[in-house]
Amino acid sequence: MRYNSAIEQQRHSQRRMDTANEHNMLEKVGPMKVEMHASLVYTHPIFTDFQKEVIHAICSMGVGGLTTVGIVEYHDVRDGLKHINFRVEFNIQTNENKCACKLFERHGIVCRHILWVWNGRQVYKIPEPYVLARWTKKSYRSIVQDETGKVIEDIDEADIKKAEMSKVWSEIYAIVVCRGD
Repeated sequence: MRYNSAIEQQRHSQRRMDTANEHNMLEKVGPMKVEMHASLVYTHPIFTDFQKEVIHAICSMGVGGLTTVGIVEYHDVRDGLKHINFRVEFNIQTNENKCACKLFERHGIVCRHILWVWNGRQVYKIPEPYVLARWTKKSYRSIVQDETGKVIEDIDEADIKKAEMSKVWSEIYAIVVCRGD
């Protein structure tokens, strides 16, 4: 019963977050056009993290140097907060990027150093490889399977009744425990 109650609470929370993500747009904080694209694809918590990187890219980044070898540009981006240069590789043909800070590899969001380079190169849309499916508004709509691999399509009527009964028993238990009887 507790398991079913916990699952129902989780589903309720997920539906509430999905509704907020679909119907509420967060405000842009900076002039970067890539931020608008991020607001359309990322969930609110991830977009908030992305915005922090945008703010730092706008306010504390500077030119450290630029070297071009073939189709790859090597930008030395000066991080004013950390007082270090970070090397960003930018492939001119594919828009592939690598940054020495490795934020994308660790957390799955693009770092301020890459955003600074994108802004200078007029990249207005986050390239596909840098939008991880797990951070998008559409991620919850993937196929769900049970432990045997069977696709779960919808909750059937029996599951709904079990969840309701579980909720009633939980309330009865809470009342009894509070009274001490």
